[in-house]
Amino acid sequence: LGTARGRGGVTAAGSQSRVAREGLRWQRQDRSALTWLQVSCAFYWTWLNPLTARPSPSFLRAVRSLPPRFGRSSAAEYAALLAAFGTHTLRSARLGGR
Repeated sequence: LGTARGRGGVTAAGSQSRVAREGLRWQRQDRSALTWLQVSCAFYWTWLNPLTARPSPSFLRAVRSLPPRFGRSSAAEYAALLAAFGTHTLRSARLGGR
């Protein structure tokens, strides 16, 4: 969070944001302050408990079918697994709007 002091007030926002630049410009020209309010609304929220979450049967089958060693001859099979299942897992997600 960056701050910039002007005559009679302080403007605070992300230092590279459009809001910060515009707020500083308005403050210098008009000697007025800019207030920004943001409200979020989560329509759906889900999460996985890491203690009880288990890999899907299809993921386990795919992992078990891989050759035991990664090498030039097995690289395509490992790449197919990563293409199908990715490299990251999600623990929680929120879907909504601002």
